Amino acid sequence: MQQVQPLPRTPISDSFYSHQVSLYVFCCVGMDSKFPTFYTWTDDLAGRGSVEIGSALLAHLDTLDYEGNKVLRLFCDGCGGQNKNSHVIRALYHWLRVKSPKGVEEIQVTYPVRGHSFLPTGRVFGRIEKTL
Repeated sequence: MQQVQPLPRTPISDSFYSHQVSLYVFCCVGMDSKFPTFYTWTDDLAGRGSVEIGSALLAHLDTLDYEGNKVLRLFCDGCGGQNKNSHVIRALYHWLRVKSPKGVEEIQVTYPVRGHSFLPTGRVFGRIEKTL
């Protein structure tokens, strides 16, 4: 998930004390895809906790093609409040047991070591921040 983006972006200091809308962006990038999938919402619709991340992740899993794949491998950043917690793991377990296609037998989740690895979503988020 991307760092919270306050909207509108304005250099005027008076807006600092006004309420700005927070934009939340969750991104999924396939290993062979150059087209990331974004899930966006604002703070008036939902928060940015593990429940929201789990919902977005389940929605994304329902859109993928798993033909010939027995193992689903996910690489997530290690943010404990969003990705690295029991809510997301339970959501993945539910998807595997109830909603997954017949060929998928296992889910492997990898949390890279902070500061020693680079996820493709980092580049995507950098472009978004530059545009905003």
